[in-house]
Amino acid sequence: EESGWRVVAVMEEEELHKKVSAILFPVLLTYFATLVSILGFIFMVSQRYVVGPIRSLQEGAATIAAGDLTARVKNQEHDEFGILATAFNHMAGTLQDSFAKIQEQNVMLYKREKEFQTLVENAQDIILRIDRQGLITYINPVFGLYSSAPVEELFGRHFRILGMPDVFQQKVEAVLGMDKAVFREQVMEFEFTAPGGRVYWLQAHIIPEFYDRQQPDTILSVIRNITQQREMEKQIVRLDKLGLVGEMAAGLAHEVRNPMTTVRGFLQMLARKNPDSPNIAYYDIMIAELDRTDGIIKEYLSLAKNKAIHRTPANLNDIIRAIAPLMQADATIHNKEVRLQLGEIPDLLLDKQEIHQLLLNMVRNGLEAMPEKGTVWIKTYREGMEVVLSVVDQGTGIKKEV
Repeated sequence: EESGWRVVAVMEEEELHKKVSAILFPVLLTYFATLVSILGFIFMVSQRYVVGPIRSLQEGAATIAAGDLTARVKNQEHDEFGILATAFNHMAGTLQDSFAKIQEQNVMLYKREKEFQTLVENAQDIILRIDRQGLITYINPVFGLYSSAPVEELFGRHFRILGMPDVFQQKVEAVLGMDKAVFREQVMEFEFTAPGGRVYWLQAHIIPEFYDRQQPDTILSVIRNITQQREMEKQIVRLDKLGLVGEMAAGLAHEVRNPMTTVRGFLQMLARKNPDSPNIAYYDIMIAELDRTDGIIKEYLSLAKNKAIHRTPANLNDIIRAIAPLMQADATIHNKEVRLQLGEIPDLLLDKQEIHQLLLNMVRNGLEAMPEKGTVWIKTYREGMEVVLSVVDQGTGIKKEV
């Protein structure tokens, strides 16, 4: 620029294009090849170190999500993906252990549920559950003993269909309105007439069940048949009355015996004072009749009062042999027979007088029940740790209706 000259180079345009093209094409080709190589390298590296581990994690997650908790990610590298794979495998192992415990608990719960269901369904008490609308949500099969309708048809029906008396229905409705603060179990007894006309005495426990409300969500009622218990109570009352009557009668019998003893004494005295009297035979008859009456009263008193039992070591066979002649004599009079079949038995604690009376009564019952030429067998034998006394006759037995 200091000289003021300028240099101007002149080339043909076509030639210039040729020269530029000759230089640019290898450059672009090299650039493109380099770019493809770089991208290929990046792809291979990403497949090996990024996409592969991610796909392995994805496949493992999908397998676990499908329910296979044994799935594990195979990645032996020590980079971030290896750490992630290790954490994933640890999580899968923890899930597998937890699921195994849950399965074990579920099996136990299922067994308990089945046991509870079996217990409830085989219970002899009626188990009834009612919702707030009074609809039956459950009733166990035992109610079929009190109903003509199949139990399955009662589900979802109002509990009034059970035919329980009004007092039970009113109590259930009252419990449905009960507040949680005043919660208490209700117990009641009532008569229930089954469709066949049979009357049962039932005892119902009515238990309100609360969940998220202040009033009961459901009511559980356990109803027990106490008919037999009521009958036993009646029998006990009757036996108490009979016992009282027996005690009174025993006292009366004692009072009767006292004047009889006085009369007998005076009759004996009169008989001694007048031994040559023509009425002496009458004295003997009256004394004998008084003695017979006294014997009857003694027999009655033995039934009316509790006797003291005096047990001593004795052998049942010896007692039987001792009174066998007496029993055989009684049998011979009626053209019958008593036979003994006595086994080897140990000594027992016995009241001999009680055993005497027992044998005489049972053998006489047997003799009276048989026709002529019948046989009463008296047997003794051991059965385990017990001694058995068996008295068998050849009578017709007791009629079924009796």
